[in-house]
Amino acid sequence: GDVIAVLDAEGRVCEQSASMLRLLGRTDQSLTDRPFAEIVHEADRPPLAALLASARSGGDEPARGRIQLAHVDGTTRAFDALATRIVDGAEDA
Repeated sequence: GDVIAVLDAEGRVCEQSASMLRLLGRTDQSLTDRPFAEIVHEADRPPLAALLASARSGGDEPARGRIQLAHVDGTTRAFDALATRIVDGAEDA
């Protein structure tokens, strides 16, 4: 399944998919209300910030990139990332 995380305006995880939890060996409690950047590989944090900034700009196409996320065992997993801006549960076009 897809690995999905919904972030608030400050980059904290509001919701995440069960597949994300399973693939990263994490629990809902270990991610919810935590900064998403905490599980992003240090080298991928600047590209993540650029990806999220692009999504916040509200362009027609989702922002795309590739990031490594930390598994609970300390290893990383690489994922293709797609970011889009959602406001109040509806896409902000």
